[in-house]
Amino acid sequence: MGRLSIAILLVVVLVTSSIITGCAGLLEDPAQPHVVRGDELYEQGRLEEAIDEYTEAIRIEPGSEEPYWKRGLAYCDLGQTERGIEDFNEAIRLDTWCEEAYYYRGLAYCDLGQTERGIEDLNEAIRLDPEYGDPYYNRGLAYTEQGRKVEAIADFEKFISLNETDNPQWIEMAKQQIEELSR
Repeated sequence: MGRLSIAILLVVVLVTSSIITGCAGLLEDPAQPHVVRGDELYEQGRLEEAIDEYTEAIRIEPGSEEPYWKRGLAYCDLGQTERGIEDFNEAIRLDTWCEEAYYYRGLAYCDLGQTERGIEDLNEAIRLDPEYGDPYYNRGLAYTEQGRKVEAIADFEKFISLNETDNPQWIEMAKQQIEELSR
């Protein structure tokens, strides 16, 4: 094998390695550190600061849906639900397959008393990812609010089946919902 062939092979290996691992900045998203920092601040309850980090991520990469739905969630947690819905709408506009945006927008609509609209979004989150358990639980709550006991029980049961090894507290709450609805 000649030097040129070895050099080409080396370049192919390096480029492939960079693409696979994200090294050399080939796939690195410059906004991602702000999203990660926003997540950390959100977990600490420092919501305004988290919003600032997500906003900076949006400024750097306005075509990414993730900082929009995460900022929307922080706005909702601050009681700015309409503002949160605006961000969920933008996340969905950017990526119609973003089940998180549908899920959180559904919760926001339910919080605003727009239960039917919330259920529509929870349905879409479930359609996009049928193994995502949280929308089932919250749709079950919405159905309960509407007096739709059969649908609510089915959703709580589905939530339990998808989350058997997860947070036992949520499983217990779903079981309590089923027990109350079965009376």
